[in-house]
Amino acid sequence: MRINTKNLKKQTILVPSSAIAIYYTFNCYNFIKQTLFRKTLKAVLLKISD
Repeated sequence: MRINTKNLKKQTILVPSSAIAIYYTFNCYNFIKQTLFRKTLKAVLLKISD
């Protein structure tokens, strides 16, 4: 059984890049979620204190 090195190289390049893309997308999503949560929390706290 011969392993196709060209395909193997393509896969080793594709897998990390997609993993990195998913990782960054997830991080951005979390960051946006946290900032939105903080802003709404501040707004709610201000409304309560009024």
